[in-house]
Amino acid sequence: MNNATAASLLAASAVLMGISNLCLKTSIARVQASAGAVPFVLSVVRQPIFICGFLLFGVASLLYMRVLTSIPLSTAYPVFVSIAFAIVAVGAMMLFGERMTAQKLLGGALLIGGIFFISRG
Repeated sequence: MNNATAASLLAASAVLMGISNLCLKTSIARVQASAGAVPFVLSVVRQPIFICGFLLFGVASLLYMRVLTSIPLSTAYPVFVSIAFAIVAVGAMMLFGERMTAQKLLGGALLIGGIFFISRG
């Protein structure tokens, strides 16, 4: 697999993982906390948004495994996590009204800087 294809698959897997996390959070937010764990879990897993998130998680994992055949783990993982972090941070702000604090912005900037240096090494 060439570098451009591997990089594209890495980005796609990270984006899908970020979206998956947003779907899973959405499914949990839609369920009232029950008295017991089993009714809560059953209420969550019956939701289409949960099933979608779970399937996206699986597809993202498969793509990521394919990427690892071409990109070293020490490069792939930080890039994957950073992209997924950015997707989740923006999505959580838009979907759940979470605040983007100065610390989170600084952390995101440090991640982007880290990706720059990791990709050069």
